[in-house]
Amino acid sequence: MRAFVNLLVKAAASPFSMLGSLAEMAGFSSEELGQVSFVPGSVQLADNEAEKLTALAQALRERPGLLLNIRGAVAPEADALALLKAQMQARGETVTGEAWEQAQQAWREGERSLPPEALGRLASERGVTVRQVLTATHEVSDSQLFLLDPARDAQVDEQGNVMVRFTLDVR
Repeated sequence: MRAFVNLLVKAAASPFSMLGSLAEMAGFSSEELGQVSFVPGSVQLADNEAEKLTALAQALRERPGLLLNIRGAVAPEADALALLKAQMQARGETVTGEAWEQAQQAWREGERSLPPEALGRLASERGVTVRQVLTATHEVSDSQLFLLDPARDAQVDEQGNVMVRFTLDVR
């Protein structure tokens, strides 16, 4: 009984450790499989992130009792600045040097803004993208994937990409 309780405590503290050897065989730590990174301001996966989803999908297919909770998210500053840059480029504005510095400063001071729904829509689209990749590309069962309300508290990794985290449940 004590071993069972210890296993539950460990799973609660680090749920992706349950994927153990599968993650390691794919070249990832179990914690790395608990998140995926996106290019700021877009739904494009960052470099090498598709491989993570492949390994995660394999683990989910082999363990049909696992449920993946996907919460799309944004990093407010990183994503907003990337969206602002794209918006300026679409208008033909200069997005280099001093002009870009001034635009960033104007955004930080509230003098320049994005449409109110821009960040929320991006967060939602990221969650949907992950779900679609797992179901359409990797044939993970819809019944194992749950989209949660999007969040605006994502972290930015060392490469400047926005990290979206997952949680696991067991049925």
